[in-house]
Amino acid sequence: MVSGDDDSLWTDDRRVLHALIHERSPELAGLYRQGVRALDSPCEPGDERARLAVIGHCFRELMNNLPNALGDVPAFTTSSHENEDNAKKSVVGLYDQIYGIPEEPPTDVAETDPEQVELVTVQRQLLRAVETLAVFFKMGERHLRERDSAVVAGRVDVNAPGTKPWREARKFFMRYTHFDRQNGPKPKKADLPGDNQVLEHLENVEAILRTRLQPFFDSLEEINDLLAVANAAEKEAGSDE
Repeated sequence: MVSGDDDSLWTDDRRVLHALIHERSPELAGLYRQGVRALDSPCEPGDERARLAVIGHCFRELMNNLPNALGDVPAFTTSSHENEDNAKKSVVGLYDQIYGIPEEPPTDVAETDPEQVELVTVQRQLLRAVETLAVFFKMGERHLRERDSAVVAGRVDVNAPGTKPWREARKFFMRYTHFDRQNGPKPKKADLPGDNQVLEHLENVEAILRTRLQPFFDSLEEINDLLAVANAAEKEAGSDE
């Protein structure tokens, strides 16, 4: 539990934010509340990774689906996951049809001089399928950045400032959502993030949501508070030099 024994993370400010999210989507509001309550609950010994998976799933799904729930950005780009999945299936199917898929991946791939490019003949149909997959993959990356900017900035702009904390928070939550998608060795208990680290990312997400969901002057106050904290930290850092 991050807070003291007599203090809950489910504060009045979070109740207000929950109500604002609920106006756009009751389901996403439920994810927000359940994620906060999971973070605010003590962890049973041995359940550390399971608890993180629950928290990560709640906030990841909330962040991924908010652009559609807000619905206030014209010409909004939808997700291209279905196109990318279909393109993957097409590549695999064509490869199997033309060459046959072996039972095990190749292990005798020799290292070659990058200056000596080895050319092979590939059927045009398979090459086009691979090209299509690459295009949809790149489109997916761009669409995700556009969706992020729609939430953070209220417009489609992949270069919009302020999206970095949002993207970093989602990357953090996604890392612990699925046990089978860890990059590298699975983290040991001692390597798992503490509740304060989780809360730091959550607070960045909440600050962005308040600026987008609150009435204008409340949002302005939220922005001014964030700027005041940032300026104080910068001033303190300057005094130490």
